[in-house]
Amino acid sequence: MSIRAIFGAVLIFVTPIGAALSEDNVGIGVVDAMNKLFGKHEGFRAFHAKGTVVEGSFKGTSDGAAFTPDSFAHEEYRGLNAFLLVDTSGRKRAVRWIVVPERVVHVDPAEAAKWSPNYLMDEIRARLAKGPVTFRLEAQMAEPGDPTSDPSRAWPEDRSRISIGVLTLDKAVNDGEQAEKKLLFLPGQLLDGIEPSDDPMIDIRNSAYAESFSRRNP
Repeated sequence: MSIRAIFGAVLIFVTPIGAALSEDNVGIGVVDAMNKLFGKHEGFRAFHAKGTVVEGSFKGTSDGAAFTPDSFAHEEYRGLNAFLLVDTSGRKRAVRWIVVPERVVHVDPAEAAKWSPNYLMDEIRARLAKGPVTFRLEAQMAEPGDPTSDPSRAWPEDRSRISIGVLTLDKAVNDGEQAEKKLLFLPGQLLDGIEPSDDPMIDIRNSAYAESFSRRNP
C-alpha cells in the first residue's frame, strides 16, 4: 500500500482524491443545535457565553524546549483518536496509533535556537535524498474503563502495544506545496478490519478537513 505523508507539527497520513467529499458539516450542525436549544443571542458565543476575559503571558521552560527533535525522522507521533480493531471472529478492541522512529533524538535548546525557521522541513528532504526513513506503526491497546470518546484523556503508559507494521518513507515529493493541495486527510477513512470508536471528534475532523479541502480547491 502506497501512502504520502506531510511533515509538520505532526506526521499526517493522507490519501489523494480528485474532489472534496460531500459530507455534513458537523461543526456547523453542533452550533445550530445549540442555537435551537438555547436560542440565538447576537454578539455572544453559542458555547461558554458567560465568562471573564483576562490577559497574561507565558514563558516556556528549558525542560519544554528540550523536547525539540533533531529531525522529523527522530520523533514519536501519537494519534489522539481511538479506533476499533476487528479480528476475524468479529471481536473488537479499542486502540490508539503510535508511530515509532528507529530512535528518538531531542536536542539542547541552545542548539535548536540557532536553527533557521524552516530547518526541520529542509532537514527531512535532505535526509530522504540520502536514503529512506522508517517507522514502526504500533497500536496501544485499551483496557476496560479506558476512555475512547475523549481524545484529550491519555491512556496509562503501561497499556500493551502491538506492532502493526513498518512505514517506509522513500523520498520527498517534488513541488510539495502543489502536491499538498491535492491531498485530503480523513481520519475516518478506514481499511477493512478497522472501525471508528465512539469518539465524536473523528466525524468532526472529517467534516472540517473536507470543508477546508473544498475551500482551498474551489
